[in-house]
Amino acid sequence: MPQSFTALTATNTLQDSLQPLLDRDLSSRSNNSGTSYPATNLERGMLCYRTDQDKLYVLKAITPVALWEEMAQVSSVGTGYLPLAGGTVTGNITLDASAAERQLILKTGAGTNYTYFFHRPSDHLMGLWSAANSAGVFTYAPSTHTLNLTATNVQKGGNTIWHAGNDGAGSGLDADLLDGQSGAYYQAWANLTGKPSFSDAATTTVAAIQAGVDLASRIARTGDTMTGNLYINNTAPSLVLQETDGRSAFIRTDGNVLYFLRGTTNATTFDGTPPFPLYLDLETKKAYFGNEIYSSTYGWLHDKFATKGVFHHTVAVTNSYPGLVLSTSNAANTLTIVLSSSNCACNCTDSA
Repeated sequence: MPQSFTALTATNTLQDSLQPLLDRDLSSRSNNSGTSYPATNLERGMLCYRTDQDKLYVLKAITPVALWEEMAQVSSVGTGYLPLAGGTVTGNITLDASAAERQLILKTGAGTNYTYFFHRPSDHLMGLWSAANSAGVFTYAPSTHTLNLTATNVQKGGNTIWHAGNDGAGSGLDADLLDGQSGAYYQAWANLTGKPSFSDAATTTVAAIQAGVDLASRIARTGDTMTGNLYINNTAPSLVLQETDGRSAFIRTDGNVLYFLRGTTNATTFDGTPPFPLYLDLETKKAYFGNEIYSSTYGWLHDKFATKGVFHHTVAVTNSYPGLVLSTSNAANTLTIVLSSSNCACNCTDSA
């Protein structure tokens, strides 16, 4: 029968409520069957069996429009579906893991002894998890194409697979040959190559060893004289003059600049805080000094520069005349100041 579910209010009389109650009872008993969907008094989860289609629908949404979704084709049960006891699937089974992790669980009974395959949407990691051991069996990361066997004992044909995590002393790994030779080969003195030329190391002196080395072609650590050039090939190469009772000095080149730097007593690193004692720009050929410069001939150069070409003289003008002109000239280290006026017949000069 068609759906007929009328809502009752507190103002309905018992006489007026009788027929709606009977209709509601019939509607519930008929399980909302009919040739059309109900249109009023809708509730999410309501079922409607369409007798004209032989299909069962469930109401999934009410707004903005009623959304009825097919649950099963009753006429197809037994042919298009598998029984719980099992069967054969002829198409693909897809678990949508785009929003949350999906699992395919293999379980025996109601206990916790089960295993499941999983796929995680955040990084697309998939794998096999053992709930009985609370540990993973393997994982596969598609982003790095990496298969990680997380089980503690990995075997092939009942034999342990050796890797960097389980080999080494005490592991039981039988490495029979090294470079094609067994251990007995490396125990024999006759099989060693690059042995010292002397026959008995226990009685050979240091002098005998030094006799076989060309020390004349090497620099002595206690000091020596080189007949050729010394090259330091490095990034920002440095020459360290390590002073034991005063400031250490450093000569360093870096970025087209040659630095003369300083450090503390017996220092191995220089003071990198500018200004530096001296640095030369090898590109512009300019020199920069960190403080004052002293010459044995001229003394402190900044004092010499400060007095060069400076004249000290004061001219006082006590009278003011219309058209007064002040002119100066500098010749032969003499400063001449001329005051002239169109109202004065003389030139007033003062020189220094």
